[in-house]
Amino acid sequence: MDFRDSAHAQAKMTCPTCHGGNPNDPTASAMAASAGFKGRPTRQQIPEFCGSCHSDRTQMAQYGLTTHQLDDYKQSMHGKAWQHGDTNVAVCTDCHSDHRIMAPEDPRATVSRQNVATTCSRCHSDAALMGHYGLPATAYTDYSESIHARLIGGVLPADAPTCATCHASHAALPPNTKDIPNVCSRCHGAVKGIVESGPHGQMMALGAMSCASCHGYHNITPASDTQLISMCGTCHDRLSAPAQRGEAVYSQLSSAAAGYAWAGQTVNWLGKNGAFVEDLHGRLEEANMGLQEARRDQHALQPELVDKDLVATNAVVDAVTFELRAFAQTAVARKVGLVVFWIYAGLMILFLYWKRRRSEEHSD
Repeated sequence: MDFRDSAHAQAKMTCPTCHGGNPNDPTASAMAASAGFKGRPTRQQIPEFCGSCHSDRTQMAQYGLTTHQLDDYKQSMHGKAWQHGDTNVAVCTDCHSDHRIMAPEDPRATVSRQNVATTCSRCHSDAALMGHYGLPATAYTDYSESIHARLIGGVLPADAPTCATCHASHAALPPNTKDIPNVCSRCHGAVKGIVESGPHGQMMALGAMSCASCHGYHNITPASDTQLISMCGTCHDRLSAPAQRGEAVYSQLSSAAAGYAWAGQTVNWLGKNGAFVEDLHGRLEEANMGLQEARRDQHALQPELVDKDLVATNAVVDAVTFELRAFAQTAVARKVGLVVFWIYAGLMILFLYWKRRRSEEHSD
């Protein structure tokens, strides 16, 4: 049953295609060595066994498949250990299974985007096996809690990274520190250049730090403004100039984010109470774009660049504040609860003023 579901069966292959023997002989002699019967390969034989077809350009061309998998495997950490006689490392059947081998794009495949992390975890979550190689057994659990895994869970399944996205599939290698920015930039292309333009750029070029220094490896969490200030302290003294620069950027972002959230809530309240706010909704979209650009550009750790991104964000807060004051002068604003609302509005305006002053102090 397993074989009948496989890509090999769909390609009209039969047992003798891989295991040899005489398919036209109904007797036991069909599986004699003289009939070309290969039998079941040992773990040590499996890569070359599969490679006998998958490295043959003539055979693979008819299916539109590449032929470099075996060469890639031999250069991987798995393949290097295998070539030294290590039979504990992964071979083809550990990842693809033996008979129920399906195309990677088939969601049922063990190496499909949805399943490949679970497949890798069968070895990489084995503490005893990983301990033999001096590796942690937490990669899968860390990844499972990451933003990348959440995307695989249904938000952007076609784009989210899996084990193979970062480590490659057959040529599975742990990226060196200097290589990590290149790996991450395949998805986060704009950020790499921004980091290189800032104070961390030279350190990254030397391999002294990488994206993982701040974001982690497998347990990558969703980026947040508070993450910025907490990360600076892992390398820099809190009172040092680099940490102060990071705190200035954090202050800019947190102030703008608080203002944007308040503006959005206030515009919704104004709309429900009869004010014309269509223009403000459009400006809120621009403000959000500016906030996202600032969060991207924070990687340069240049407060003046972040300030430029936040012009539209801070401007919409001012516009909403003006609209709120104007609305208060109308009869609609003098409903029951006006006093409570104005206390809330006054406190929020004072809070935003304080946050902006604090941001300006850090920028200076």
